[in-house]
Amino acid sequence: VQIIGAGPDATVLDAQSAGARAITMLNTYPDARVSGLKMINANWATNGSNWGSPGTVGIALYLYHSRGTVSDCVAMNNTAPRPGGGNGSPGYPAGTFHADISDLVFSNCIVSGNSSTSSYAEGFLAAGISIEGGRAFLSNCSVTSNSTTGATLAGWGFGRGSRVYLNGTGELRNCLVCANSGASDVHPSRPIHGQGIYVAGGAWTIHNTTIVTNRNRGATADSQQLFVALSLIHISEPTRL
Repeated sequence: VQIIGAGPDATVLDAQSAGARAITMLNTYPDARVSGLKMINANWATNGSNWGSPGTVGIALYLYHSRGTVSDCVAMNNTAPRPGGGNGSPGYPAGTFHADISDLVFSNCIVSGNSSTSSYAEGFLAAGISIEGGRAFLSNCSVTSNSTTGATLAGWGFGRGSRVYLNGTGELRNCLVCANSGASDVHPSRPIHGQGIYVAGGAWTIHNTTIVTNRNRGATADSQQLFVALSLIHISEPTRL
């Protein structure tokens, strides 16, 4: 399956009032391709299957068991607006671009000005790009000015990885992660961790990447046993690795 536009200024997928994400690609092997598109105005959320699992995955773009490339794409003004989590209510959001158990290259993409809200914040993932399992290579991508709001119900915990969430194996190279924000409504002392990049698992290399003016920590790793290699990095926020 290949969805190829003439460039994000010429080919726009406007999901306004559609009640769905712009693109869903499932079990596409071995040559998935999404290129030259702008995905805007998705405004939706889906139910979680149980407590602790995501509901809305891929607010604009969702890839599952796919192998291929996502290039020269823009995602702007997409939102998962409804709070909730668990069986029968909207699950927590995970990614404007979300890749699940896939092998993908993201290149020359812009994910900017997207937002999500969840009351089940303990497993809250990125509003920008989230990778869950598999492998990913992100090159020359910009993840900027995205926002999350979590823990809108009293008693819940903290979100993880507001902008770029990584769990698997791969590399970020020549990327910009800038001016992203996130907050907990009821636990100001327990902020959403890793506002820039959150490494939840696996082995990742982050090279020649700028991580600046994100709220709270710029980069966070979930375990000291993870392998995170940093080189030629500019980080302006506190970092925990």
